[in-house]
Amino acid sequence: MKVYPSGVISKAMRAGPASSSKVMMKPMATVLPYIKNVSECIKIILLPLDIRTCFKPHTNLRQLLVHPKDPIPVESQTGVIYQVSCGTCHISYIGQNGRTITHRLKEYKQSSNFTLSNFSCCRTCNERESCY
Repeated sequence: MKVYPSGVISKAMRAGPASSSKVMMKPMATVLPYIKNVSECIKIILLPLDIRTCFKPHTNLRQLLVHPKDPIPVESQTGVIYQVSCGTCHISYIGQNGRTITHRLKEYKQSSNFTLSNFSCCRTCNERESCY
């Protein structure tokens, strides 16, 4: 059994019951997106439970008007994944490149012996004839 000094015990007795019984509950609040005719019903349901309900629009003016950056056109993006389809057998080659897609397509067109069979995914066309 632990023995406490008499000063600690008398100080605790003078303080009275723990202050946790005096804690006031803050009214609860929730923010929901506004949906016509539904939001009003939800507000009525939550009112007796002492839950304050606030509604916000799906989009606001800032979302509609502010665009800090212009979108980059697809042909100017780097690191794209692209797909080249075979015109004969409909097999496709999927590649990824760090350069722009426009630059990579120019390289394909400049290559004099460019065929999809060079990518070794078009074996059926390679056996017959090259396809572009």
